[in-house]
Amino acid sequence: MRKFKAFLIVITVLLLSSACDHFFSDIERDLEYWSSTVLITGNEIPAAGTDNEGYPCLPSAVDKTIILKLTNPQKYILKIPGAQGSPSDIVVFENGVKGTDGMNAPRAEIDYYFRQTSSDRIELIYKDAFLKYSEWGSQNLSPAITLYNKEGRKFEQKYTFKLRANTPPPALEYKALCKTQDGITWYYVLCFEVKDMDKTVSTELLHKDIASITVTPQGGTAQTLPLTVKPDKSGFNIGNSGILLPVASVKKLEVGDVNQGVTIDDTPTEKWIIYLKTDVQVKVGAAKEYTLKLTDEKGLSSPEITKSTATNKLSPVGLYHNNSPITENSENSPHEINTNMAITLQARVKAGAAITGTIAKKVSGSNNWNGADSVSGTTTAAITLPALGNNENEALYKISLKASQQNYEPSDEKTFFVKLVKQFTVTFRVVDGNGSLQGSYNGNTETASGNYTKTLTVPYGGSVTFTATPNNPNQYKVGNWTCMPSIGFTGQNGQASASLTVTANTEVSVQFVQLSALTPQTLKIHGQDASAGAVTLPYTVTQLSQNDIQLSFAGQQQNIPFTVTPQLPLTLTEGVPQNLTINVAASPGNYPAWSKTVQVTRAQNDVANLASFKLNGELKTAPFTSEYTVASTTARVTDFMFDANSTGATASVSPGGNANIPANGVTQFTITVKAQNGSTTQPIRFTVKRQTYPVRFSVQDGRGGSLKGVYNGSPQIANGGSTASFTVPHGESVAFTATPDNGWEVDRWTVGGSTVNGTNQSYTLSNVTAEKTVRVKFKPGEFNLAGGGSDAWKQLKDEAAKPYGAHTIVIKGEIKATNGNNAGEIRLGRNLTIRGGSSAVLNASGITRIFKLENGKTLILKDITLKNAQVGSTNEGGGVYIDNGGTLIMQGSSTITNCKAGKGGGVYVKGTFKMEGSALVTDETGRDNEVYLESGKTVTVTGALANKPAAKIRVADYQKNRVLAVGEHAKKENFQLAPVGGNNWRYKKVGNEVKFVTGKLTYTIEKIISIKEHDGATDAEYYWTMKLDGQNVHSLGRDNAWKPKKKGKTYNINSSQEVLFDYTDDKTVGAYFLIKEKDKTGGASNDDLIVEVTKDITYQNDQLEFEGSTISLDQEKTFRLEFHNKDKGEVDVVCRIRWEDE
Repeated sequence: MRKFKAFLIVITVLLLSSACDHFFSDIERDLEYWSSTVLITGNEIPAAGTDNEGYPCLPSAVDKTIILKLTNPQKYILKIPGAQGSPSDIVVFENGVKGTDGMNAPRAEIDYYFRQTSSDRIELIYKDAFLKYSEWGSQNLSPAITLYNKEGRKFEQKYTFKLRANTPPPALEYKALCKTQDGITWYYVLCFEVKDMDKTVSTELLHKDIASITVTPQGGTAQTLPLTVKPDKSGFNIGNSGILLPVASVKKLEVGDVNQGVTIDDTPTEKWIIYLKTDVQVKVGAAKEYTLKLTDEKGLSSPEITKSTATNKLSPVGLYHNNSPITENSENSPHEINTNMAITLQARVKAGAAITGTIAKKVSGSNNWNGADSVSGTTTAAITLPALGNNENEALYKISLKASQQNYEPSDEKTFFVKLVKQFTVTFRVVDGNGSLQGSYNGNTETASGNYTKTLTVPYGGSVTFTATPNNPNQYKVGNWTCMPSIGFTGQNGQASASLTVTANTEVSVQFVQLSALTPQTLKIHGQDASAGAVTLPYTVTQLSQNDIQLSFAGQQQNIPFTVTPQLPLTLTEGVPQNLTINVAASPGNYPAWSKTVQVTRAQNDVANLASFKLNGELKTAPFTSEYTVASTTARVTDFMFDANSTGATASVSPGGNANIPANGVTQFTITVKAQNGSTTQPIRFTVKRQTYPVRFSVQDGRGGSLKGVYNGSPQIANGGSTASFTVPHGESVAFTATPDNGWEVDRWTVGGSTVNGTNQSYTLSNVTAEKTVRVKFKPGEFNLAGGGSDAWKQLKDEAAKPYGAHTIVIKGEIKATNGNNAGEIRLGRNLTIRGGSSAVLNASGITRIFKLENGKTLILKDITLKNAQVGSTNEGGGVYIDNGGTLIMQGSSTITNCKAGKGGGVYVKGTFKMEGSALVTDETGRDNEVYLESGKTVTVTGALANKPAAKIRVADYQKNRVLAVGEHAKKENFQLAPVGGNNWRYKKVGNEVKFVTGKLTYTIEKIISIKEHDGATDAEYYWTMKLDGQNVHSLGRDNAWKPKKKGKTYNINSSQEVLFDYTDDKTVGAYFLIKEKDKTGGASNDDLIVEVTKDITYQNDQLEFEGSTISLDQEKTFRLEFHNKDKGEVDVVCRIRWEDE
């Protein structure tokens, strides 16, 4: 019992141990499954090439499959895009990429497929339609791929690669060797055809993106030439290289140009031919190879082709049947021979050349070929193809031929496809006559009629069409068809057409049957009997339609359809008979055709109501008035219109044509109206008179003169703000005379706002045809003012102050301020030009300012002198005071001289000051006659200034970058700058500005170099202080002393300091050097002094001088300063000095 218990314990322990092992094993597998990953490790892209941006390119002819290689240790099953529950980011394309529909992003299962074909392989398939939409590399097809397992776990890798759709250019095919003439020399031309150029994607040529052709001559350098497709798809743009030629420049070789016996190529003229001019002169035996390839816009290239200009190459073998050449063709388009017997073909080549080749026969029902025979011969070779067997209806042969001969290059191999097709006889006839039967095959037509039989010889599978035609379609129709045997026959009894696909000798026949005639019972039109062939309808009936005709026939023939000629509905014209023919078409098997012609007449109208007429083109409607007014000197009545019930009515008027209307009288008119049938009259009487119009006239703006108008001998005058007017009949005229006030002249005349008549003082408004407003505008002219008068200054001051007046005051001689009203500053009421005549001077006599410009007014001074102005030392602007908003412009030889003020004796500028030409504000002693510029104000130079200087300037704000003058023509030398505080500010022209410019000295210590140590047995240790203008440039303290240890060692510093120069005055800047060698045994007091020195950098004439060397503007120089103390130590310091504008 005890042993049994022990056994049970052992068994239990073993079972528990086994269960635990299995449990932990499952956990381990689960952990491996959920912790493992999937990686895409590579791809296989069936690219046709890689473009010049590194994108592999897929052609778009068919679907393309890209293989993605996986590392997938747990053999995960992956989610597929487009499947239910799949994430949307498995395959993502770049933003903006569209699918085939052109609207949405590419879609799975439509534009591409994504398939996991095994645990380590995914296939990404691009559909051909998607590739075609993306052709020419028009959009990037690079995918970003993220993988998920079937449980939805997302793997971290995002895999992408470059990809585009772009079909490479097609291969070139050699076509011919020709020549071209250049001057008196002929050169060989190699002719190539670009295949498949007519293939399209949507409406565009597949190969529209061809960009160039590369030509590599034997032993030469490749040359790339532009070659593009014309927009109208008519051929290539060949450029002007002279190497690619137009067909018009290419000629066929002649007998003496090639070896004897070599066939001369015809010049190819197809649309997509490239004619390549070689550098080989036409000469028998002259041979050179050329290699060509095409390249598209993205850099993809076609296969290369190499061809020679050799003229001893044998022409290809020709193949003939019954002496007719068979052209090289394809399996899908063979040369067909219809025969029931064996046939013999003949291969031909140059005399004495050997012909070799093979014959293969295609196995029926498969794509396999069996070798049938070989070909051999000299000059010619006979090729016999056996007759078709009893169970054969057709056979396809492939014949490959090539020629060779000593001293000649072998010909190109040519392959011909020849198809033998068995023939059969088709016999056809008409049974019992009454018609004909036409049979047609492949353009060959035979017609059987009467008792005659016709036959056609037709190959197996050929289609014969039959057409049965009765001799009299009104009496007979097609009956029954018979065909023996009936296989392939489609004819139906009663049908005129049938067809037969021939598979055996066949007989075909047809019969015709007679039709029964129709007997009319009822024929009514609009309810009136028309069986007699004529009917008259009421006037109110305007149209005849199909439903207005009732037609029935005797017997069982009811509800028979009919047609009418002319086509209905038919519009009826009153009083005009119209014939119509009623036609019943023959009904096969029922009745023959029937027709009857009926004359239909609509009665004329007896109503005449005049609704309107036109008087001088203006519509007048009923009820009519007894008097009308017209805007004319004549009246004419036309265009009579009647109401809807008065069709056919007519009217006449008296007087007719254009009747004159007296100016103060009327003209009477009478209209007589008649109905269509002439039964009714309606007289209408009225008078007509002329229209009158008001003509108003005035002086525009009410100033500058007066305007007189005269009509019919009566005058009126308008002046100031008044308006005068006349009432004028249509066609009359008014005469006007303008009288300008003193100092004004006629500017323009306007009529109704439009300008007329120029600047004459008289104007006639002729042929008044509407209300008119006439205005004359006077404009300011020139005001001439002579000097020397006792009140000339007052006259000038008063005239200038007017808000309106002369645009220019011309001064001759000198005008001098005296006292009282003949003095005082001149202010402007308007913009004004003051121009000098002879010796023009404004002399203020030292008692007054000359001009004050304010309130936005502009003064132009031209060729005149202003002098002797005086306003006292506490005031501004002696000659001219320009207030904010005012403008002074000096032109010509205008001069301001000897004028005094506290600021701006010549010109005080708080507004705008412009100068050009020989304008001059003279430079005088002290502050006299200066130009004073308030803060922010400048002189604007509008043209080149002749005087240097043209003015002396003082500014209110001497500060950096202060602008003195502006303008393309502004120059520094045109202006002298007044000093301030004893300093002369530095200024120059920068761009289009003359301004204060700060000069900048940049001083840089590059390095210190140990030349020789003098420190006994110990290594030297240096420390220093270097300054510029008292500012530290670089210092190295004693505790951090530099230990070079040997001769030539360098301590790099590269530290800089700047000094700025605002003035042109001479200045000296000190470069200070203190260099010591540290004594290790004692304190600082025992240190050796190598050097303590200040070296001067001097500034003079806008340049620096240092150590005997000059540094000019925008120049930098490097100096090596030697500090050699033979007892203490020797070092060099390298520094740089740069001089430039800040």
